[in-house]
Amino acid sequence: MRADEGDAYERAVRAAIEEKIETLVPDTATAAVQPIAAVEETTLADSEAASSEHVKLTSEAIARRLDQARALLREGRHPAARAKLRGISERGVELLYRVEALTLLAESHTAQGDVRRATESYQLAAEVGARTPQGDNAQFALARLLERFTHDRQGAARAYERYLQRAPNGALAAQARGALCRLEGDSDSALCR
Repeated sequence: MRADEGDAYERAVRAAIEEKIETLVPDTATAAVQPIAAVEETTLADSEAASSEHVKLTSEAIARRLDQARALLREGRHPAARAKLRGISERGVELLYRVEALTLLAESHTAQGDVRRATESYQLAAEVGARTPQGDNAQFALARLLERFTHDRQGAARAYERYLQRAPNGALAAQARGALCRLEGDSDSALCR
């Protein structure tokens, strides 16, 4: 029993460590101890088949993992959520799911103050999802991140402009135009009228 539960950061670190330990401890009820000779018989083909099985998730499994990751993010369990998202954010996964996973990773990094990783994830989501509404939304989120967290006015303006080039009539076009007017301070511009 702990005398002091610690602050929010300490509790989050402890929870992340406990989650990691849970994933490392094998289920003793189902784990079978293999003799060394049996382990040595495992072929490269067996390990390649197992890894390709892991990569080729069904759409239902991916959707379930995304839902689980969202729930973990709402609970503030960022390391566990990012672990769920890692395989989905990689090549070989359907575009829509990959962009969503990258966007959720960016949101998680933002929530934890890791602006560099958030920026990288949003950039990749916008690049991978080019010409899709999800990719356009990631581009807008990147612009907003640059504006709010890095205070890089020029970088944010370029990102908003890129959003408008990609989606001039997109769902966030009016907000992007307003942000550009605010950043450029030119209320007389045709863009700002």
